[in-house]
Amino acid sequence: AGSGQEGKRQLKAKHRLALNESSMIGWCITNKQARIALDVGQDAVHFNNPYLPLTRSEMALPLISRDIVIGAVTIQSEKPSAFSNDDIASLQIMTDQLANAIVNSQLYQKSQQSAQELETLLEINRDLSANMELDKLLDLIIHKATDIVKGDHGTILLADGDVLIPRAVAGGYAEQVLAMQVPIGQGTSGLAAQTRKSITQIIEKPEENKHFIVPDTPLEPEVLVAVPIQTEAKLIGVLLIRRFDPNAPFSDKETKLLEGIALQAAIAVDNARLFSAVQEARQQYSAMVSNIPGAVFRAKFDDASFIYVSDELRQITGYSAERFLVGGDLTVLALMHPEDRDSARQEVRQHLQRKEPYEVQYRIFDHKGQIKYIRARGAGVFDNQGRLLYIDGILLDVTDRVLLRQSIQQRAAQFEAVAQVGQKASAILDIDHLLNEAVNVISDTFDFYYAAIFLLDKNDEWAIFRAGSGEAGKQLLQAKHRLKIDKN
Repeated sequence: AGSGQEGKRQLKAKHRLALNESSMIGWCITNKQARIALDVGQDAVHFNNPYLPLTRSEMALPLISRDIVIGAVTIQSEKPSAFSNDDIASLQIMTDQLANAIVNSQLYQKSQQSAQELETLLEINRDLSANMELDKLLDLIIHKATDIVKGDHGTILLADGDVLIPRAVAGGYAEQVLAMQVPIGQGTSGLAAQTRKSITQIIEKPEENKHFIVPDTPLEPEVLVAVPIQTEAKLIGVLLIRRFDPNAPFSDKETKLLEGIALQAAIAVDNARLFSAVQEARQQYSAMVSNIPGAVFRAKFDDASFIYVSDELRQITGYSAERFLVGGDLTVLALMHPEDRDSARQEVRQHLQRKEPYEVQYRIFDHKGQIKYIRARGAGVFDNQGRLLYIDGILLDVTDRVLLRQSIQQRAAQFEAVAQVGQKASAILDIDHLLNEAVNVISDTFDFYYAAIFLLDKNDEWAIFRAGSGEAGKQLLQAKHRLKIDKN
């Protein structure tokens, strides 16, 4: 799917593309990995689409659920290096959510029994999407998972380097369990983490289960199921459920249900960590505001030269303070960005005419030609007749503050978009509705000029166009646009 005139031209030409190593979509589906070209001219895999000549950056993300590729998302921008690390992380979480929601919707369409499983997963997903505090989220997940399969005890362990660390417990002995560590590769949980596959085990002799003997707890025969909590890109942890009855093993259906919960848990944990990063950035912003470097000055308004200015001006501009004094060869006005110069000077003039203090923000170019954001605060000093003598004030370098604020705003918007997709995924059972909502969220939030979602058919022979932004996307959907998979 596509937007704008490019999409209409592709529709008219009935554009098709073989999914092989010569296309980003084909590469990401074949290799089950994201493919990102920050400069398409330097990427050998990028397909030079004649209908999208403005493309400078492209990202293709596979839709993967339970280790099975079900489709791909392609996003393109007319700007080089358009995708930041935050963009990529947020979009990866979105595609994980979409893949999970698509599979859930497909389950719903298969049978009523699967619909009951789906309803359970949707209920859990709605609960998870409302929680952003990691510890509360983990506690909710482990209690839901343990209750659903009628387990006697449950633990969520998060990966930390080479070990798994318990973070949430259901069923008692929390203090003892939370004090443990499990090496990855050892025991049921460690093997599930290492292989990234679910493992069930019957422990008839608990004293031999040396990797998960909880101190000061009774040793009883038990059955275990350990399910990795993971996205396609990384291992997050392990969901471990126990029954203290060796004659009641976990069924395949129960294991599959726990795998669905673990997949939702992985996305929810990623969301919570993203939310925490936004909160941390806001705290950094608050701390930064109280430590802004500034240069104190006394200046003439007519020629903008300084009668006095402190040495901190060198830290801001890169030029020595002496060059800005009366008779010097520099003024802040001369360094000011042309787009800001007239408006900033006019604002200062208006405040001085009213004999009011002023505060104005503008951009300057430092000695390296890099943009700095300056906040100037000052007030006029007048004689007995009300004539302006000079201006006393301070120049504050707020560059880091402005850039951090912009980053926070962008990350907050991305987080909101991720949360929005998660909420829609938990509430929408119709795949077409879900995909169209997701494409619109991506387009509106990230401002990319081309986005499309394709799903593989049941024979994995075609990638079928299912959603795209804009009017052209609707037209391509009506035209049943699809991409042939080259299996050779």
